Amino acid sequence: MKIRAFDWMARHEFFQQHQWLVDHCPWIGGRNMAYEGDITVVNGVVAKKRFSLLTEYITPPDESGRRHYHLREGVIQTLSHFGDTQLERCDSLMREHPEYCVTSPYDCTKCSRMEIDFTPFAPTNEIARITRFNFDCMTRWSPCKKIGDVLPAAAAEYEAEAARTRDLSRSGDDELHDWWLKTVWINARESENVVIAEVVSIGHLPVVSRQEAPPKPNAGAKLRLVERLKGAKDWEPDELRDLYVGKNYLTGPPETYPTIRPGARFIVLFESSFKIEPVRNFQNSVLSLNDANLVQVRFGISRDFEAAFPIIQ
Repeated sequence: MKIRAFDWMARHEFFQQHQWLVDHCPWIGGRNMAYEGDITVVNGVVAKKRFSLLTEYITPPDESGRRHYHLREGVIQTLSHFGDTQLERCDSLMREHPEYCVTSPYDCTKCSRMEIDFTPFAPTNEIARITRFNFDCMTRWSPCKKIGDVLPAAAAEYEAEAARTRDLSRSGDDELHDWWLKTVWINARESENVVIAEVVSIGHLPVVSRQEAPPKPNAGAKLRLVERLKGAKDWEPDELRDLYVGKNYLTGPPETYPTIRPGARFIVLFESSFKIEPVRNFQNSVLSLNDANLVQVRFGISRDFEAAFPIIQ
């Protein structure tokens, strides 16, 4: 679905021959704008949606007689999981609401964008409140000059959340940015692959290096697949895979590090399908196999809608 103003001008030769009419449109309320929407339906259920409202603000002529065109765009979209790019922008803003995030990805001299990303599990009343577009930007005489005019409630929430984090200490800021790393279910939702694996052997694994000098071997383990919880479709049951780990996992205190030893089983979260390099950091990606961790991991996987319905990817 697309609604674009001035498309009809581009289709009529009259306006191409009388460009001065187009040039004077801003002074009678005319301007470029666009409203777009995409909806994905799976088995009769709306699984994914994206809507955007873009409007243009044209300045009066400057001293040289030039006008400047400024774009303001609001975007709302559902995500099954946020991914590293969104999490880098959202990590300090999502602690109170890990199923949605309001960000301003960029703000340049002549452009501004407000983006609302949310999962299908985000609270309906909250999403309804912050995703309300101001369609007056398309119809009113004077243009919308600020991004807050396009998505008023979202802009107000973004400013309020940013203000709460602006004066934090360095340690407080680090803690706020790292909270999701320590949250098992969010790691499970965000990870591409999650498996239960058993350690077959431990030792030192070779590391491929582009440097001429021979690389130093890293501590590691050989793993056998026990159960796929998410992804890992190309890991065959009789295939052993390398897990690169720090030495603390071989010798560290078990209360801090789940000791890796032959026969032990772990929940492993990782990204690459070809080799196991646990995501983010080992302590939050190699988990002891116990009921508490397994419940959290399964819950996180259930919140990754695309894992259950890969057709919508």
